[in-house]
Amino acid sequence: MGATQSTEGSNSTLAYPGQTLQNDERKTHSNSHGLAAAGETPALPRNIPSPLGSVLLTGDRRKSLIDALQAELRRAGQSITQKYRSRRRGFVLQVTFGDDDVVLYEAAAGTLSDAPASPPMKIDSLFEIASCTKLIVAACLLHLIHQGRESVPEYSGSTAASDSFRLPVRRELPSKMSLQSRLCDLVDFSSPECPFARLLVSPSGKDWTPYVTLSNLLSHTSGIADYWKPSERGANRQNAWLAKFIADPNRVWKADEILKHIRDLPRDPRVSETLRRLEQEQKTWVHAPSFRYNYSDTNYVVIARLMEMLTGCALEEIIQFHTQRLALPSMIMSYSALVSQPRGSEATVAKAPEQSEEAKRMAVTHPPTSSWARVPSMTSPLLLPLCAHRYEGSEDLFNVPRQSADWGGGGLISNVTDMAKMMRAIFVKPYYDAVLSRPSTHSRLNFFESLQPVLELLERIEPTGDEDVYYAHGLFIIDADSDDDNEKSARLFGHEGHGNSFMYTWLAAGITFVGSTNTTSGNWFEDVVYDLTLAIRRVFRRFGIRM
Repeated sequence: MGATQSTEGSNSTLAYPGQTLQNDERKTHSNSHGLAAAGETPALPRNIPSPLGSVLLTGDRRKSLIDALQAELRRAGQSITQKYRSRRRGFVLQVTFGDDDVVLYEAAAGTLSDAPASPPMKIDSLFEIASCTKLIVAACLLHLIHQGRESVPEYSGSTAASDSFRLPVRRELPSKMSLQSRLCDLVDFSSPECPFARLLVSPSGKDWTPYVTLSNLLSHTSGIADYWKPSERGANRQNAWLAKFIADPNRVWKADEILKHIRDLPRDPRVSETLRRLEQEQKTWVHAPSFRYNYSDTNYVVIARLMEMLTGCALEEIIQFHTQRLALPSMIMSYSALVSQPRGSEATVAKAPEQSEEAKRMAVTHPPTSSWARVPSMTSPLLLPLCAHRYEGSEDLFNVPRQSADWGGGGLISNVTDMAKMMRAIFVKPYYDAVLSRPSTHSRLNFFESLQPVLELLERIEPTGDEDVYYAHGLFIIDADSDDDNEKSARLFGHEGHGNSFMYTWLAAGITFVGSTNTTSGNWFEDVVYDLTLAIRRVFRRFGIRM
């Protein structure tokens, strides 16, 4: 990362709250390098970076570039992977190019767990993607917004459908939700069953939660406290919720239980002061203010719980529904997260659902692939040995019931192949459709419509406080410096998770990085991805691709 004023495809400084990024009007001309078309690159929507030459290459020139990238990344990747070969914890990495399935480099090292007889980590091994879940949950919410209210009845055939999930929503939902929809537009705050009441309260006691927008929640600007954040006071600096979490590893946490504890957490003094000042102005406020970015898992618990209430379905069903409708890979909830939201009556984590002999046979002979939805029971103990364990220091976080608290902010399991497919489907493919103007597959209207979720993710970006790191609607934006001061930064879009899972795309170059070190020690960017971006730059220079 490091200080930089501009990134590829942009001639302006990074946007701050309320601002946007603007594209330059740079033209890309065909030349002897085999670019796809002469003349201007199609005018791109605001905030979408202009493509580098690697996106526009065709034919033999593209194949030569792929061969060169594979060779260079093999050299760089072997050096990175070697650091993880001697340890027992699993490391996995995949780098892909373009909007198809071209793998530039992939590697796995270590073992699934610290256990002496643990199997080796493999490319197709499952692992907990932790907070990368937020990107998927954000994509599902954006899809729900775009479909509008007519999408809600489509869940009615779900086995998870339940009135207990659907209430208490408003009797008449708006015909079209948007990112500026407030919680009070969607949820009946007068109901005693409302789980969101008093999550954001001013010093005077006024509840501002009803006026929080979906955009506030997605971008961590709601001002709502984070249940994972230690307290400034108290023994071991634990807040009241963290103390209970640490004290009982076997407790299964439900979303509504977590939200009840939020009301008792210490308030950010800056948030309290802003609300106090606004109330003194004695104006009628339609929306809650957008506060300074403050990463809070609570925002995504609210988003996930809201989608359950609107649809009448459990979160894992919603994720399956939307990923399938978007033709994305199936994602599965982790064992503890899946049972943390019982359907109807109380449920416990002590016993997984019963399986028939045929189901058990299928689970053993057909281990999870991209068709996880076909596995009869995603909570079967038979699947657990196939998943890598995630470590925080010496503590094994895998399949510990209290980790059900990750839920909507971090409860998904995946593998690198499906994570890469997910990034290509959400970002790379619609981007290629736009910059290459594919009239044979999409009308101009359709491919800009397909970019709409990406546009909304990039509608506004918030500085996180870390240099060259920003956030927008479920998406981190990282500017990775070059080792050449004359080159622009590589702008990476994606998310990362606790345990150093990561899924990012260098959109302008068409290159996607996914993987995990399955431990909280180290740093995925500095230890893995940054050196890979430098290796890619070396190849681009040889091919005359300007950066």
